[in-house]
Amino acid sequence: LADRAFPELSGGEQQKVLIARALATGARTLLLDEPTSALDARHVLVLHRVLRRLAERGFCVLVVLHGLEEAHRHADRAVLLADGRVHDAGPAGQIVAPGPVREIYGVDLRANAGLGLFLPKEVS
Repeated sequence: LADRAFPELSGGEQQKVLIARALATGARTLLLDEPTSALDARHVLVLHRVLRRLAERGFCVLVVLHGLEEAHRHADRAVLLADGRVHDAGPAGQIVAPGPVREIYGVDLRANAGLGLFLPKEVS
């Protein structure tokens, strides 16, 4: 991608460049707003793996997501917003759960209702 101008890149390629730029700063705190929005499934999983490893090394990683499944699967803690205000916050498994999700968003959250995608074990 180094030979192509940023505006010539696809949305997903631009997203990866912006994430790489944020990581290259060496900042110990990362605030990412919808970082997976333009990424394909593999790159979503790779990004979450990278973010998990950074968090395990003591980085503060704050990610804004609209995908409840993604938040439930990858977050340690979650905050649910309604009308621009914090409605609920705490461990992701308790917050991204049927009760709070139905109360706030008016949808039913069902465990194991969708496909599960995982990186092969040989991918680091």
